Amino acid sequence: MSICLKFIVFLSPLFILSSCLSSLTLNETGRTVGKGNHEISIATGVPYVYAIKWNYGLTENFDFGLKLESLTQSLRLKYALIQGNSVGSGALAIAGGAGIGDGGKAQHYYGDVIGSVLGDSWEPYVAARAGYVHAESTFQDSDSIHTFIFSSLNDILTGRTSYGYGQAFLGTRLWISKTTFLSLEGSYLFPIVEGKIQNEGGYTAGIALGFRF
Repeated sequence: MSICLKFIVFLSPLFILSSCLSSLTLNETGRTVGKGNHEISIATGVPYVYAIKWNYGLTENFDFGLKLESLTQSLRLKYALIQGNSVGSGALAIAGGAGIGDGGKAQHYYGDVIGSVLGDSWEPYVAARAGYVHAESTFQDSDSIHTFIFSSLNDILTGRTSYGYGQAFLGTRLWISKTTFLSLEGSYLFPIVEGKIQNEGGYTAGIALGFRF
């Protein structure tokens, strides 16, 4: 059994056990991992507790990934429009994901635009995300992390079970070696309702350790 398949089998039961509504983390630059390469990262932060992600390079510019958070589980695709691998070069990628939360009672979809610049050891990045969440009518949000993030969520969800959200990321990777990195990341998350952006929002912050092989 290949390393890729073994990793999917290992993560499968964890995808079923985790719960909540939408993805809150990124911990990625504009570069892809490269054809045939793997990248694994393990993150912790607030308001989420943990996030585990695996990316695999299907081609030099195209990645497939699985992401397990304490808040959600999703599949992910990423394509590099600009791929700079020399010091001082930039990279630009688009990505998208789809997954479930709240024990399968909610589905979410999101798209990212990611830009980064490669330095000697630091690789700062910025990203913008737009997402959509749909939950079953039986969904109860009183214990959800979203009451923290969306302070007006109770009003937003009155009479509806779906909403849009936006997220802006700012972070950097510190490459400890060519195959090991530490990622520091913060984001601002806000709801979008019926085409209007609400004033209320929330912040996330986290740290991740990753390996590429």
